[in-house]
Parts: sequence; structure tokens; C-alpha cells
Amino acid sequence: MKKILKHVLLVLLGVAILFFYQSLVKAAEPASTVSINGETLTNEYKYLVNGVKAKNGTLGSDGCTAQFDSDRGILTLNGYTGGGIITGNGENLTIKLIGNNTITCDGTYQAYGIYHRSDGTLKITSDSEATLTINARCSGDSVAIGILSDEWNSYSNDSIIICGKANIIVNATSYKNVASGIQAYSPVSIIEKASFNATIKCYKNSRDPRCVMQSGFDITKPLTINTTGDINLDVSNQPGSSNYSSYIYGIYSTSTMQLLNVGTMTIKYPYYPSGKTNNVVGAWNASWTISENFAVNEGIVDGSNTKEIHSGSGIVYTLTLESAKNKFGKSTGQYFSGDTIDIWAISDVSGLNFKNWSYSAGSVKNSLAENTTYTMPNSNATVTANYTPFVSQPKFTRINSSSGNIDYTLNEGFTESGQRLVKSGESAEDVFSSYHNILSTPYKIDKGTENYQVPAGKYKIAVKHENKWYYSDIFTVNYDEQIFDDNTENNTGDNTENNTGNDTENNIENNTGNKVENNIGNDTKLPQTGEKTNVLVYLLSTIIILGILGIGIMLLFDYKKKKIANNK
Repeated sequence: MKKILKHVLLVLLGVAILFFYQSLVKAAEPASTVSINGETLTNEYKYLVNGVKAKNGTLGSDGCTAQFDSDRGILTLNGYTGGGIITGNGENLTIKLIGNNTITCDGTYQAYGIYHRSDGTLKITSDSEATLTINARCSGDSVAIGILSDEWNSYSNDSIIICGKANIIVNATSYKNVASGIQAYSPVSIIEKASFNATIKCYKNSRDPRCVMQSGFDITKPLTINTTGDINLDVSNQPGSSNYSSYIYGIYSTSTMQLLNVGTMTIKYPYYPSGKTNNVVGAWNASWTISENFAVNEGIVDGSNTKEIHSGSGIVYTLTLESAKNKFGKSTGQYFSGDTIDIWAISDVSGLNFKNWSYSAGSVKNSLAENTTYTMPNSNATVTANYTPFVSQPKFTRINSSSGNIDYTLNEGFTESGQRLVKSGESAEDVFSSYHNILSTPYKIDKGTENYQVPAGKYKIAVKHENKWYYSDIFTVNYDEQIFDDNTENNTGDNTENNTGNDTENNIENNTGNKVENNIGNDTKLPQTGEKTNVLVYLLSTIIILGILGIGIMLLFDYKKKKIANNK
């Protein structure tokens, strides 16, 4: 009897353990309620019509801009304009976007566009291109946040996932304290084709002793970015008085960050002149190593520090600019084949005029424009802005069969220390030019082979300015007949002897053989904190129950067998 009681107790203990285990691993439930625009949507009141909850409606028409499916925890927005969203009863909430939607929250103490306060997953998604714009403005002494999750760090299974083709735009403004695009004690993932854009501004008057915190992301748990969409974080506003400290980051994280893929990620943060050290600013405050699969450029853009990272197909190439700069104000940059790059011609030498662009590979949209675009080839490349002191290029005019004039015009106010006639294949330092080193315009020449004579052929004019020689286009001297040279920009002339004709469009095809496949798939299935599949729970439960029943049956069979034996 004691053995039977022992076996029964073991069975009961197993059942208790089973139910306790199920309570621990129970799958997160879908949200059964949600608050939007101050109205609570439920199984009974599923619709938001003209900003008010309703039992009936047709989403997308007759003023119905929101519909809630309480069975699946899905809130669908279609052309919604109104107040904020607060997650309600239940755990997992999916916000599905259709078309353009806008949340506007104004407050004196706090302004939250979406307030996620349950121990589950907040997912924002869209099947097609759709937008959710969040305007959060706080006029008082507190915070303005686009998306807030787990404010008091109370949960362990919560997360934020922005996915599909959703485009989130946050404009958060606080006039005294904290402003963020996303502030969370939850893991954050931006995946698939989703985009996130945030413009964050925080102000403070000189009497407020507290610090300003201004960030695109302010998170304490892992951040994962694996999207073909774009991420733009603009925290370039310079808040407050110079007498107080400010903490300004595009990304502020005390956990890990993974950058697996992104269309283009741009982070703009304030540029402070040297000597102003009381403000702490940066692209991010986190441990984040950018792999060589990404092109990275940074510099000053429109008065703000700017860091730009983008994915591409293949190898990252280097573009070198001579007498020119890119939009970051730099003479070098990292790009992928096919990237279009804005370039500006610059010269520190006075008295020169921009002439044209020359380049080793790739193509320039307009070779005669000082500001234009350049298309990157599938190789490293150099692009040069050519400058010239010539207003009009030299030309030869025949006088007779043995003489002629060379005419040209230099830039007004140009001060030159030397002008020389140079054979096309030589430099200004060669012997021939030393006999033609004092020129006036027009410069009369005579046919012949003596030192001071000029035989028929091709020539150029060299002008020395600030210890550097500048060469004209090549022209032809022919005493037998007048030759009119087509001095197009193919003859770059300036600082080079190699007139390669780079000003025509260079139709170099990208060598697909050099393409390196990006093995990071955008459809990577990321672990989603707070989500546990019911299949696993039921499978484990079934195995445990069958095991317990098997043990019970074996014990019962053993007991009956012993009883029969005793009766005999």
C-alpha cells in the first residue's frame, strides 16, 4: 500500500510540474484591447469612425480609419489622423499600415506617439508601401517620444519589431528635457524593407539646471538592423544654453547593436566649434563595428556632422577627388559601382577659371559644370577638376607661307611669371620652349628649323603661376593652309599631357564577375523576444503527459500482477 501511495504522489508531482512548466512557457497572447485617440477598441467596439469607437464600420471609407481584430491582436490603420496609441490587455499587438497615417500628440508633461506597456511584441508592418508619421510635442518639463516601450523596465518578453514595407517618420520636440525617436527597455529590430526616419529636437532655457537628452534611438537592449529600407536620424538641433551640458546621439545604446543590412543609414548630429566642450555629441554611444561590406562616409554637411553608411552589391571602391570635394567636404570617399555622387570643383589658386572634369574611369554627367554628379565604376577611380588661366584658347592665324600669329587671352588680373610656346609632346622645361619663353599676344612666328623658328606641327601654350605650369589646349601650326582646331574639352590641357578624351560619357560596363553576393538575406528570421510557438508547448506537454500515463499504467499493471500472485 505504501508503494502504491508513493507512486500516486510521484504522478501528482509530475502533473504539478507539467502545469507549472506550461505557465512558464505559455505563448504570449494577442492583445484583446487597444487604445487609440483616447478610445478603447475591443471585441465589441472594433472600429474607429470619425475618431470615435463604433460597433460597425467599413475600413477606409465613411470616416472609418481604424479596425481592431481582438482575436489576432491586429490594429489596422487606413488614412488615420488623430491621437496616440496605447497597448492594452493582452501582450502581442500588431499595427498594420495602409496608406498614409498620422499620430499627433501634444502635452505639457509628456507626449508619446505609441506607448507599448505590455510584456509582449509590438509589431508595426505593412504589406505595401505605407507611412506612419508620429508628431510628438511636449511644451513642459518632460519628454517627447515617438515610440516608448517598457518605460519602467518591468518586463522580460517585450520587443519592438518594425518590418514589411512600413515607413515610420517621427518628429519629436521637447522644450526642456528629453526627446527621442524610440526609447525602450526592449529589444528593437528593423527588418525586411522597413524604413525609420526621425527628426529630434530638444530645447532648454538658461535657467533650467537639468541636462538635455536628445537621441534617435535610446535603448538598453539589443538593436538589430537588417533592412533594405533607409534609416535617417537627425539630432543636429543645438539645444539649450552653452552653460549647461547636453547629451546628443543618433543612437544611444547600453547593449549590443547588429548592422546586417541597410539601404542607407544617415545620422546627423551637431557640429560645435572647437573649444565648446560642455556638450556631448556623437553618431552613437555604443559598441558597433562596421564591416567592410558597407561604404562609410562622414564629414560636415549643411553645417552638421553627418555619418552615412550604406549597403551595396559587390566591392567597396575608393573615389579620389583632385581639386574637388564630395558632399561631405572630403577629397576621398567609399562607394559601390553604380553609385551617383555629387561633386564640387574647388581651387585654392586665385586667378584661375574652372575648365572641365577629367576622370580615370566612370562617367560625369556634365563635364563643363563645376557642380555635377559622377557615376562610380567597378574599380577605384580618380576625378580631377581642371582649372585654366585661359579665357580664350590659343589659335594660329596664317599670314603667308612662312609666317603667322598665335593669339590667346588670359584671365583678367592673372599674374603670370612665364609664358612659353611648347611642342605638344614636350613640357615647358624642354629645350625648344627655352627659345620661346617671352611671349606677347599676338605672338608672331616664322617657319623654319632654327632655334627661334617654329616648324609646322602641333603646339600648346604654357603659363606659370605660383610655381606651377598650366597648359592650353593643343593647336595646329600649318603655313600652307589655315587649320581650324576643334578645341573641345577633350584636350584637357591643364596639368596633364594625357588628352584621353574623358569628357565623353564613359560607358564602361560593370563587370558582373566582380560582384560579391551579399550573403546576408533580408528575410532573415530574427528571434523575437516574447513570442513562443504553441506547437512547441503542446508537443512538450503531450510528451510529458504520455510519459506520466505510461508510468501510471505500468505501476497499475505491476500492482495487479503482484495481487494475483499473492492470491495464489
